[in-house]
Amino acid sequence: MNFEDGKGARAHDEPEKFVCRMCGLERMIAPAEYVMDLGLDEAVIGEDEEVEPLRAPRSPITPCGAEVEDHRRSHLPFRNWCEECLRGRGLGEQRGAHKGRAHSIPIVGIDFWYITTAGIKKRSDLDFPDTAEGEKNLTDARKKGELIKCLLIRCYATKCIFAHVIPFKGEDEDAYVVDLVCTDVAWLGHVKLILKGDNEKALISLINKSLKVLKCQVEELEQISAEHSQPYDSQGNGGTEVGVRAVRGLFRTLRLCLEKRIGHTVPPKHPLTAWLVEHTAFLLNTHLRGPDGLTPWGRARGRPFGQKIYGFGECILWKPPSKGPQHDIEGNMSARMMPGVFIGYHKTSNSYRVVTEDGNVVKTRALQRLPLENRWIVDKLKNVTVTPWSLRVTAAAERVEVGPEVEKHKAPIEEVVANPRRLKITMKTLKECGFTKDC
Repeated sequence: MNFEDGKGARAHDEPEKFVCRMCGLERMIAPAEYVMDLGLDEAVIGEDEEVEPLRAPRSPITPCGAEVEDHRRSHLPFRNWCEECLRGRGLGEQRGAHKGRAHSIPIVGIDFWYITTAGIKKRSDLDFPDTAEGEKNLTDARKKGELIKCLLIRCYATKCIFAHVIPFKGEDEDAYVVDLVCTDVAWLGHVKLILKGDNEKALISLINKSLKVLKCQVEELEQISAEHSQPYDSQGNGGTEVGVRAVRGLFRTLRLCLEKRIGHTVPPKHPLTAWLVEHTAFLLNTHLRGPDGLTPWGRARGRPFGQKIYGFGECILWKPPSKGPQHDIEGNMSARMMPGVFIGYHKTSNSYRVVTEDGNVVKTRALQRLPLENRWIVDKLKNVTVTPWSLRVTAAAERVEVGPEVEKHKAPIEEVVANPRRLKITMKTLKECGFTKDC
């Protein structure tokens, strides 16, 4: 291309160089006279132009294998490089937290939710209408194991969450659920509180029955009352809905992780589901810190949770107690550590819950971890038949098979062996390895 004098670029003009901020490579800028000759506006391509900064999404970076394996124990906090976290709790863009209003009397919210083969739903999301016939069909579905009813209790003051699977027990079901409410409320230690729920008929009946029992069983209570949200107002019980959403999200994440650990799906009716629901709430109470720097466990108990965290369904060795009926069952020459499966924690005694080889649940204060390749064995998890409401194997216990196979986790990359801290060279080492030239 030819250029006239005074117009365009001179022959000796060379493009200017600059370093790209994104890739770090050198780029070329054509001379300004050349750009003007092409008919472009100088204001558009000048160095002083201003543009709106682009809001780029975050790019996940996968850490080392050891950090990935450590995260899989609890999947807390949320990590955007973890597939189970994204599938179980991914919400897209995050919004600011709502501080809400301060309450002089603690509020304890109660709500029901359901685990189905199609997902985790609220009562209003089910296909059963809120009629007598709909309740009958819902009961039949629970009998067949097509869906599982769950209870959630959340304290607005301490942010503690308790989640339980409710078995179908007929007329005795109400008494079992009331006992769960009383146990959790007593653990919180409030002397004054308000039980809050929505306008679901079953929930209103539960709160009324719980009020009567709490006044008699919990002596420390000075004041207790009930509160219900406005009809057709989904936000009236928002403090409890937050807990339901948190439990549902982390439960999905932990179940997906467990399924990849063992290479099989875990159906809703399997006993592992009941234990996993309670373990999910326990992790939320002991790991998530609020703006005050405290966890829900720390606000309720006055100290942080101090025990070690094991992966749910992990095969471990547990130590029997030093005294009592479980001490030296096979004599003083028997093994000091017994094999078992870790299924959670016992909040009132601060101990681990373990399923033994004979299928029963025991509590222990000492566990020993196994190598990674021996931690998750599907055959041992298949033999778990006990539930939170039935801690001993009975003659009528039914073994529930796990679902079809799924893709398992890839084996973590072996870590680089660290160099020894102290290296001592002796004459024997030199004679064995030899000397270098001119040594």
